Amino acid sequence: MAFALTNKQFGTRAAAWVPAAHKELADQTATTSTVDTGIVGLKMARVKIRVKTFGTHAAADVFRATLQVGTGAAITAPENIAQAPVTVETGDASLVIELIGSSQNGFQSWKVIFTTSSSHSFTADVMFDAA
Repeated sequence: MAFALTNKQFGTRAAAWVPAAHKELADQTATTSTVDTGIVGLKMARVKIRVKTFGTHAAADVFRATLQVGTGAAITAPENIAQAPVTVETGDASLVIELIGSSQNGFQSWKVIFTTSSSHSFTADVMFDAA
């Protein structure tokens, strides 16, 4: 088989990376709505999520965040480029999750898909950067 990675760039150090697109969403309680960056062909993305309230989450419950991107203003040709499952531990008061991903196809729109065990409630802030 031939080498299949066509997007060979990496994001620079987080502190030095100047994003082409930036968005902050406060108090998300479910999968975010699709966000259109207005920029075609983005290749790299990073997301920082702070789950600030757990609602009914308890020890051993699983919280998962998935970054999904698409090529159009809506999520066209969806591509999941980063995912992080976290198991809640006794004593957790909040969670900070960082996702870093790259797209082979390039993207314009994005959303964060949240999955929680047993349909537990939560509130999270989401910060998105892309280049």
